[in-house]
Amino acid sequence: MCDAINEKDERYKYASELMDKDGCKQVNLELTQCLKQYKKDWRMCKDQTTNLQKCLNEQKHQKPK
Repeated sequence: MCDAINEKDERYKYASELMDKDGCKQVNLELTQCLKQYKKDWRMCKDQTTNLQKCLNEQKHQKPK
């Protein structure tokens, strides 16, 4: 089981900034809303999880090395 997200944690702030920068903020928001709707049951949010993974991977491959 995953630890609860602590929005005051510096890691959360850093991850949020990366989402904004990478252009995946909307996809991340959709996953967050799904998790809230289904009381953090990841099984109900598989599509949103997959979409976020795709978005992050696309951004990763677009960046110059």
